[in-house]
Amino acid sequence: MKHKGQYIRKQDGSTQPFDTEKFIYSLVKSGLSNEAAQELAEDVLQRTKPYESTRDLKRRTHSLLYRKHPDAACRYRLKDALMKLGPTGYPFEHLMAQVLAKQGFKTQVGQQLKGKCVQHEVDVIAVANDTVLLMECKYHNQPHVKSDVKVPLYVKARFDDLRHLYPDKKLIYSVACNTRFSDDALMYGQCAGIQMISWKHPAHNSLNYLLDHFKVYPISVLRWLHRSELEVLFENAIYTTRDLVRSSEILFNFVKDPLRRKRILDEAAALND
Repeated sequence: MKHKGQYIRKQDGSTQPFDTEKFIYSLVKSGLSNEAAQELAEDVLQRTKPYESTRDLKRRTHSLLYRKHPDAACRYRLKDALMKLGPTGYPFEHLMAQVLAKQGFKTQVGQQLKGKCVQHEVDVIAVANDTVLLMECKYHNQPHVKSDVKVPLYVKARFDDLRHLYPDKKLIYSVACNTRFSDDALMYGQCAGIQMISWKHPAHNSLNYLLDHFKVYPISVLRWLHRSELEVLFENAIYTTRDLVRSSEILFNFVKDPLRRKRILDEAAALND
């Protein structure tokens, strides 16, 4: 249902009716019960001004969620957290490697392979039994930027050049994007048999589904970590909340406040459960 008379302003400047049903569904997907989601949605709506921006709406929702349901707040801000993995996108490659590892693959990140024609760097190589998956990871710092058709086109050309390395293996070409693909990119990917993974695509195996299903959460979802601290952790090969809990002693090097340190680790541990 649409909330009567309430409109919000999107990032591109256009306006649309506030879809209460869709909003409640997003809260339930974050881990709230239907009752709790409806209660929080009503609270948010009462505080929302006409034609308020979606960015301000998200900020208010995050704030209320953190106050009442901190674990759900982390899941709710997953999309924004992915935007904080840059600028290089290297942490995103490790995030996808961990998703594949959860599916039984042995993974390598950032490997140089010699093709028939030229040398190639493959973002993620994943091997399981007689299957080899080669993955290209496309990372964007802005949520509205899409990966266009050039991406699957050059991925197919590059991975075709590596096919001779795996003569007896089932070879899967894959592209993972932290935002979305253009329609042409998806059309070509489907036609060429390339696995295309992005935010909300495909419907039952999307990036957000995989991260949540396998509980592979980037440390950037954690509210109590500062931006400068994220960079230090990335430099020390700590990309996910599981990595952080396993190597929690590293926080003693730069988080001197014991209360904030405890909050960071408690938040990370709660997401891993």
